Amino acid sequence: MRVSVAGMNVGGELLVVWLQVLEIVAGVTRMDLSPSVAR
Repeated sequence: MRVSVAGMNVGGELLVVWLQVLEIVAGVTRMDLSPSVAR
């Protein structure tokens, strides 16, 4: 039980980090596509 809960916690943290990375990549892509708007 403890092992499965710990695994879920680690998976949740990885998911949060992955979503944050996707947001950063999306933001950088938008800035690259429209530099005038970003500035």
